[in-house]
Amino acid sequence: MVNFQTQRLTPRIVRINGMFHERMYLVEGSSMAALIDSGSGYGSLLDVVKHLTDKPVFLILTHGHVDHAMGAAEFPIVYMSHKDIRVFLQHSGPAFRRRVIQGMPAAKRLGKKDMLPPADPAHFLDIKGGDSFDLGGIHLDLYDCAGHTPGSIVVLVREERTLLVGDACSNFTFMASQEALAIPLYEENLKKLKLQLAGKFDTVLEAHGTTGDLPAGVIAVSYTHLRAHETGRNLVCRLLLEKKKKKKNKKTKKHKTKKKKKII
Repeated sequence: MVNFQTQRLTPRIVRINGMFHERMYLVEGSSMAALIDSGSGYGSLLDVVKHLTDKPVFLILTHGHVDHAMGAAEFPIVYMSHKDIRVFLQHSGPAFRRRVIQGMPAAKRLGKKDMLPPADPAHFLDIKGGDSFDLGGIHLDLYDCAGHTPGSIVVLVREERTLLVGDACSNFTFMASQEALAIPLYEENLKKLKLQLAGKFDTVLEAHGTTGDLPAGVIAVSYTHLRAHETGRNLVCRLLLEKKKKKKNKKTKKHKTKKKKKII
């Protein structure tokens, strides 16, 4: 059995808590509503949304990971950066999805029919930084923040001065997966995002955690802190490559020195 919990944060924003600590957000304007992320795809998120609004609803996925995008099949209109389609396909297989929740206490409550089938990403509409949606008195402005995945975005609820960060820049941003960008490149993207959003938000809402709230200065992440995310196989490989490159450079310098002596 799947249970969702809801919490109204403002007259325009409702947080929906999934059973695997996912946080989705329904933003409602005067003419339509948008759901930000769709969770792990267990149980009907659409039924929950229907109890919260009678307006037309479309879905925006902050990225293509298993715990954010697997409930998308219930929604006829889905937006996601096409840069994350490959990631979505890698995460949408039943075996992968079961493996992710294996060992979690909530997984014991699931029935055989609780897992929703994945959406077909061929029907996803592409989005990118600079795109904006008018819900009727409420605007959603999108900003690129590639790093956690190639197509990660954040969503600014303009009139609410509230930023929905997904996993793009939060306490749950991990950078050790194959699809993650190199740390220096991610750092540059964060610096750019910080400049773009300067003075535009007061509240930050994340997609995981016990409260879902973050300090407004979350984007100001130091390079040292980013390095702490770089763990496991990717870090080892990168360090080995750097070591190999240094050795190669030393050999090249020695070779050039010897060659110069011969010429003299």
